[in-house]
This record gives sequence, C-alpha cells and structure tokens, in this order.
Amino acid sequence: MSSSILNAQIHKKELFRESENAFYNEQFQKALGLLLQYDSIYPDNYVVKYRIGACYLNTRDEKTKAMPYLDYVYKKNMKSLPPIVVRQLADFYFNNKRFDDAEKLYKRYLQFKTKDKKSIKNKLKVTKYHKTLKQDSLKANILNIGSPVNTLYSETMPLVSADGSKMYYQEKFSEKVYVALNRLGVWSEKHEVSFPNLDKSKYSVIKLAGISATGDRVFMQLGNWKNTDLYVSTYTSDGFEKLELLDSNINSPYHEDKISLSANEQTIYFSSNRPGGYGKYDIYKSEKDDAGNWGKPVNLGANINSSDNESYPFIRSNMKTLYFCSDNKQKSLGGYDIFHSKLEDGKWSEAQNIGHPINTRMHETSYSVTSDGSTAYFSSIRNDIALHYDIYSISLKDKTSLMTVKGRILAGIPPEPTTARIKVFDKESGTRLKYIYPPNPLTGKYLMVFPSGKEYDMHITAEGYQPYTLNLDYPKQLFFQENIQEIYLRPAYIDSLGNRIEEKIIVKDKRLDFYNTNKYNTLLRLIEKLIETTDSLGLNALDTYAIEDTILEEKQDKYTRLFNLVTQAIETEDTLALRLLEENTIPDKLLETNYNEDGDLVPPMRLENELEYRVQIVAGIKHLHKKDSFFKSKEVVYYSKKGHILRYFIKKSFSNLDAANKFKSKLIKEGFLDAFVVKFINGESID
Repeated sequence: MSSSILNAQIHKKELFRESENAFYNEQFQKALGLLLQYDSIYPDNYVVKYRIGACYLNTRDEKTKAMPYLDYVYKKNMKSLPPIVVRQLADFYFNNKRFDDAEKLYKRYLQFKTKDKKSIKNKLKVTKYHKTLKQDSLKANILNIGSPVNTLYSETMPLVSADGSKMYYQEKFSEKVYVALNRLGVWSEKHEVSFPNLDKSKYSVIKLAGISATGDRVFMQLGNWKNTDLYVSTYTSDGFEKLELLDSNINSPYHEDKISLSANEQTIYFSSNRPGGYGKYDIYKSEKDDAGNWGKPVNLGANINSSDNESYPFIRSNMKTLYFCSDNKQKSLGGYDIFHSKLEDGKWSEAQNIGHPINTRMHETSYSVTSDGSTAYFSSIRNDIALHYDIYSISLKDKTSLMTVKGRILAGIPPEPTTARIKVFDKESGTRLKYIYPPNPLTGKYLMVFPSGKEYDMHITAEGYQPYTLNLDYPKQLFFQENIQEIYLRPAYIDSLGNRIEEKIIVKDKRLDFYNTNKYNTLLRLIEKLIETTDSLGLNALDTYAIEDTILEEKQDKYTRLFNLVTQAIETEDTLALRLLEENTIPDKLLETNYNEDGDLVPPMRLENELEYRVQIVAGIKHLHKKDSFFKSKEVVYYSKKGHILRYFIKKSFSNLDAANKFKSKLIKEGFLDAFVVKFINGESID
C-alpha cells in the first residue's frame, strides 16, 4: 500500500473521530464544520448525513438546512432514526407541506415509548386535515410587499381600501399606525397617522382596529388589560378629527378589539370577549337604525364562532362574504388561520379554513380584499428565521365580475362638494343595492360597487336641489372594470340679461377596460393610477401629470407626449417603453376644473384628432444604448422597432410643423444628418 493511500485513510479516520467526539460532546458548531468537510470528501456515509442534519437542528438560524441530510437518511432507512429526530423530521415535512411523509413519521414516532403521544396524535390528526385542505387549495400568488411597508420590525393589521389605493397598518410592538399609498401598482410611500386627542400615556393598549371601505374613517382599540373600547375618527382636508367613542351597544366593560364596517355603512362586525358567547372572543354584528344609532349586537352563531378565539372580521364589498381569523383547534393549521363564510338565505354558512398556501402552522391574521376581488392582504409569521410579522399580498386568480364606479358630486356656483345621498336600484328587480359608499360631504367623493351586465337607476338627492335619477347601463364583463364619474348640480340662476336659467345636472363619465393578460398588468396598473390621481375625472385626470420639458410651454405637447408613450407601450409590449412611461409621468401642480360664468363645465383639452410632429433620428441596429456616443449626449426618450431599424426619438415633440422643422435643422447642424419629422395623429404615424 502506498504511503499516500495510507495517509488518506489515516486522515479519514482522524476526521471522523474528531467530528464524532465533538458531536457527542454537543459541540454542534464545531462538529458541523468537521462533518461537512468529511461529507465533501466521502459523500455517501449514512451516519455522517444524519449527524450533519442533527447539527443543523441545533442551530438557531439554519434549521431548514437539515432537511436534505435527514431526508437522505429517511429514504435510506427510516427505522434507524432515533425518536427525537423522527419527530423533528416529521415537523419539517409538515412545515414544508409534505404531509404524506409527515404522516408516516408521526405514525413511526407513536411506536416509541414516549410521554407526548397525546400531542403527536393531535398532530397526526391535523396532518390529515392539512392533506384535505391541500387538495382544495386556494389558487393564489403570495408575495411579501417589501419596503417601505415591511421593515426589520413586525408589521400587522393591513387594512386596504376598497379601491386598493391606500392601506393602513401598525407596527406590532409600538403604538405607531401608518397609511401606505399605492403609486403605479407599488406601495411606494407611507405616513404616520395621528389623532389630535389621543393621549398615549392614558392607555396601555393602542391598536388599529378597522377602517371604512373608502379609507377615510379609522377605528382604534384603546384601553388597558381590563377593558378596551372602540373609537372612530374621520379624515378631513385638515387631517384626522378627534377620536369618538362608539356607543354602549358596541362597547362593554369587557374587550372589543377588531371591527369591520360594511360597504353601505349600515352594519358593523366586531369581536368581543363579553359574556354569553361561544368561546373566548366571538364575532358580533350591529345594524344602524333609522336614527343613525347602532343597534343591539347579535352573535353570529356557532357556524362562525367556536370555543376558541374568533377575531379580525372583514366583510367584503358584496356584503355576502365574511373573512375572519380563528385559532380553532379543530380547524386551524396552527395558531391563527384565516376563515371565510358566505351569507346564504340570511344565514352564515359554516366557516371554512381557506387552506394552503395562505394558512400555515404560524399565525395569519387581518385578511382584507379589494373590491374587484383581485388582491388581498394579510399579516403572517412565515419566516422561520426572523420570526416576525410581515405584510403579504395575494394575487387571486379567480376574480369576481364586480365593477366599480368612482366619482364625486359637486354643487353650486362655483362648484363645491355638497352633502348628497345616493341610492342605486336594480332596474329589473327594483332591489336597492347595498354596496354603495356614500359621498363624503367634505370632498364629494363616492364609490359604488356592483355586478356588471345589468341596468341600474342611480337616485341622487341633495338639499336645495331637485332629485335626479341617472340610468347606469354597463355591459357584462368577464373581468374587472373601473368607471370614473363626476356629477355637477348646477342651481337655477338669473343671467346677465335677466333670463332665468333652470337648474341642471351635468354628468361626465369615463370607462376603463382591463385586459385579461399578464402582459398588460403593469401597464394597466400604471394607466389606472394616472387616471385616479385626481378628483377631476375623464381626460381632466391627466392634468396632474406632465412631461418635464424646460423648452416647450404648451401643455398640449405634454399631454400628447404622454399619450404617445402609452400608445407605444401598448403596441410594442416593450419594457423600455413601460419604464420610460413611468419616468416621464411626474406629478405636476393640481389644476382645478374650470367652469364658465354660467356654471357650466368647460370641456377639457380635447385629444381627439390630436396632431403632433415628432423629430426623430435613425440609428442602426448596433446603436442600442441611450448613452451611445452616436447620440452626442442628447437625451433619448424611447424607441420603436420597425423591422431591423431602431428609431430613436429625441425628447422633442411639437404641435406645429414649423417648430419641428426648426428643431430638425438644429439637429442636422449638430451632426444628426438623418434627422427627420414624422406626423402623428392620436399617437399613430400617418407618414
């Protein structure tokens, strides 16, 4: 035997012996390094694989790394594993949704003489329950929404407004409540929420409890370990008003903690541990009477409440689906899970666990859904290492056929927000729709949610004006559609010639269609946000956006530039065009809607048959980068691909040909000999 082979064998034995000594002396970190070294040289040792897995199980932040090593041992010879490893491996399989393997190992563990057979039998029961839920899992794409909302701390209680534009939440281990704003489909900024009369020194419990569907009212839970009550504050142009205590039908000498307000603001659902319930915390509902007071609360019953805790109620915009959280030992996958129930013939169906992949063995709480049913949010401990709460979004695959109408009501000369009431009726059945968010008297904003494919009558009443009925006819949609509306109640008046001008209602309406394709999701969210960033509606909504241009003064050119970018992005499905669309739409000063001396709305800048002249230069296929020397440091806005030619557009667009030709001549003098002018109408090239 050669000396090199002999030395290798000696090294192998010494390495194994040293790792074994460290392992049995519970020096797991030292043993792990030696074992990994051994395994890299001699990879098929069954005992070494097991010990590596056992070492990882004894680390703080790397337990999940044990899985492949113990999995190797399990597949080779499950019977050789000691009881403690059998149980730990079963837990790992359970947590990774390998329920068949977890079931086998829990059964194997029950063959040992241990003192925890009762808990293992319960785990085995839960594992079988998980298997049934996994077979009927909710189709969803779950994402951590990231910064600036999620931080190194714990974020809980995400409550999203019906239109998905704002989300309230709280840092778990502080009293800080935040509102995050959704810009262009991204949660891009957050602001701390404060209330003028909240003296934090008076309360040991300060928690976010709920919001209204429009997000302009916030409910807070305030108190101490003996008693907590629910308060509400309304947002105005000056910020949040003082917190007001809800009446005694809602609050009690016990704990009221979470609350959800229905779309029509006529019913609230809240949780309380007051006597007379089914368990610890139960969910109750209270309805508003004709005087505007909350009625006596009613327990939702055994189909919702259990002998454990039910809390975090959230009633959907259709007011027929209730989500809540429970640690029901018979149905929970571990900790708090999210459940749902549907209102059928006036009764709530038996609550069902929404299952995988949303619920896990950890806590999942505070589930809220946008009105179109496309996105939900919840808080969860899903990170085995950090063990803190983050907020997650869920892109639901099966959207509802609901549609929204967002708008505002103005009245008077000059037009101002007014106190108005809206009622909507199904034209065929005469049934009044309940999922209507009434106008805010301070802003005039309202929001209506109802199924598409029907005709509706919208009744509008306002003090000092005659009532009006508008016909709403929206065709059947396979996917979500959003409509934007503005209503102006112009009063009767005497004009400068002494003639009486009768009262009049003026309605502006715009419909936004959404395609069922992932290709356009980013673009559609972008356009949607452009439309909804202002109180003015229709094309006037774009008054808040302009293209930064220090030379051109005409806003018409800016609007044209924006619409051309949108058109370009749609036509080419080009990620560069999408990015440039974002880069070239920046908030500008908010322009007020204009009215003439008769109080009539002045039509917004018309974009039909919009004429535009673009000055372009042609670069060969090799000139792909905006900073290429070919462009002589000139800013390039975007390109379109025509066959093998890439047309790069210099950032100049003009409303008249003379100005475009002057700029073209300037470019030619600067060395761009191929510069030329192309005429566009409504974003389409016509020459």
